[in-house]
Amino acid sequence: MLNKLVCLLFFLLLLGCQSKSELKIGVSAPLTGLTANLGQEVIRGIELAANESRNPFQLIIEDDQCDPKEGFTVAQKLVDEASVLAILGPVCTTAILASAPYIEEHKIPEITTGMVLQKTASAGDYHFSFLPEMGHQMRAIAVYAKAQGYSKIGALAVNDDLGRESIAELKKTLEDNGLSADAEEYFDRSESDFKPFLLKLLTAKLDALYLMGYAPNMVLIIKQANELNVQLPFLTWNLYQDSAVLQGLGSLAEQAVYTYPEDPQDLPVKAAFKKKFEEAYGSEPTLYAANSYDSYKILASAIRTCSKNRECIKSQLYKIKGYEGANGFITVDERGIGQRSEVSLKSVRNGAFVTLIH
Repeated sequence: MLNKLVCLLFFLLLLGCQSKSELKIGVSAPLTGLTANLGQEVIRGIELAANESRNPFQLIIEDDQCDPKEGFTVAQKLVDEASVLAILGPVCTTAILASAPYIEEHKIPEITTGMVLQKTASAGDYHFSFLPEMGHQMRAIAVYAKAQGYSKIGALAVNDDLGRESIAELKKTLEDNGLSADAEEYFDRSESDFKPFLLKLLTAKLDALYLMGYAPNMVLIIKQANELNVQLPFLTWNLYQDSAVLQGLGSLAEQAVYTYPEDPQDLPVKAAFKKKFEEAYGSEPTLYAANSYDSYKILASAIRTCSKNRECIKSQLYKIKGYEGANGFITVDERGIGQRSEVSLKSVRNGAFVTLIH
């Protein structure tokens, strides 16, 4: 029922919802709940790519709610009931890791649409991702922190694989740069009261506070930190670039500096995608919309070459070298991960996301 409603309400433009093609692509994304905005960006990227190619495939779209249980259920449904050739998504680490063993067991090529952790990079032979590893962002923020003279940095992170592995990577890179990262606190994704966490962290006499969570989490944290008159600079990651941050924080959004993995060059495909996306949706595309656009295009090309042969599709995905996409150039390594090391440092100025350092 949910799948039908999703197609009706969100994706009327997707020809795949009406397609009778036997070539099926599954889509796993958070369409409801805390991370629904993220799922919307994923779907918009897929939608734009599908419409450009008149979508010769049937898209089976399911809501994984960015939840491990739902992520596994969606994987089962797409594989067992829908018999999809391949899957785009999930975007959230929790859903990726929960469904990965099942995907591997059934040998279904899957292009996840979220950032890459060590755990997701080693999820298996049928697992691909065209976004770079989180380690690149952590190294960039450590270099920035050192340049700013921050010697002791605390961390406030979501209590899941994304939060814990990211903070472990952050601590390592900070230590490599001669900085300290001893104070850390973790919260449940649905948490709404961050003041106890902030008060505990303040006892460590920090120079800056790193935030790792979803956009609604970060909005509440910065709001409540200001209510407590916390005088600390905030450092965070690419999910800060979300319209919910601008709407929820206003001028307070300028208190954070965040990392954003992107090719700084004004590449033709990147520029064309941005223009098409803004014309279609009236907003600037995010990293995830661009990645989902690229992922659909790459997968569609593999299916056109291989038809229903999943082993052939997998083989084609491993051959991606120097592909010019909406986020920059993509080259897949032996793990199925698209390597790209460029990271920009960004912030908010006068209600807009701006680049500080490439």
